[in-house]
Amino acid sequence: MAYRRNILPKVASDWIPFVGCILLILTSYLFEMLFIIPIIYPAGHTMTYVHFCALTFIVANILGNFLMLVLVDVSSTGMFLPTVLKPEWRYCYECEQNSPPRSHHCSLCNTCILRHDHHCPFTGGCIGHANVRYYVAFLFYVAVGALYANVMNVDYVVEELGGLTLANVFMMVLPFFAWIAGYCRGWALFVSFMTAASLAALLYDGFLLVYHAVLVAHGQTTHESARKNRLYDLGLGRNLEQVFGMNWKLAWLFPLVPSPLPGDGLEFQTRKLPMETSKTL
Repeated sequence: MAYRRNILPKVASDWIPFVGCILLILTSYLFEMLFIIPIIYPAGHTMTYVHFCALTFIVANILGNFLMLVLVDVSSTGMFLPTVLKPEWRYCYECEQNSPPRSHHCSLCNTCILRHDHHCPFTGGCIGHANVRYYVAFLFYVAVGALYANVMNVDYVVEELGGLTLANVFMMVLPFFAWIAGYCRGWALFVSFMTAASLAALLYDGFLLVYHAVLVAHGQTTHESARKNRLYDLGLGRNLEQVFGMNWKLAWLFPLVPSPLPGDGLEFQTRKLPMETSKTL
């Protein structure tokens, strides 16, 4: 597995979601640990340690998968590619090299990405062959963490804002506009922001998780899904191996669990011709 030398976003438009994502993860963790849990449980209570372990495990997975997302190189840079255009390969005029099946040139990363899925502004890079595992796991643990936070926060937030009134619901869902309208200030504004962020993360991330889980189950990328291409659908079990590796049953538990992928991103098996190189879209 190759790693990127520069893990920072290459384009200015990715910096805000990239930094914002990291700050929101860390702020949410500290908010739960320093304010919510001590309010719900007294010091030294057994459930305090249970929640500490659970939240730390979730956040460790979120940050660990995020780190692997930005570290793993999913481009064809540095790979030994054929100088003669092989059947079903394409020539990339931007990279001036032959491009394997399922790869696409990303104009933002300015390179060809193996098994290209999409460019993710939150990670400042592309989702491709070697890091789809970490992307799906990242979405899963963000969804779990956001659900956890919403369940833990609801009683405290309602009490802190003074009950479940229409104005307070407005503050929880749209804290910025509530601040402009003069409904909340100071700590109430921060609590409202954290509530809105947790809810937005749960809804948005939950949608992405379901969407990409379906793609993984069908052996597709976003490009192939748009074209209704099921050529690489090898069945659920083998599709999971293509993304999470040979040890897919345990790979989702933590990003450092070793699980080598069955291919190198240059050639892919197909549902019709399991022993041959796949066809391009």
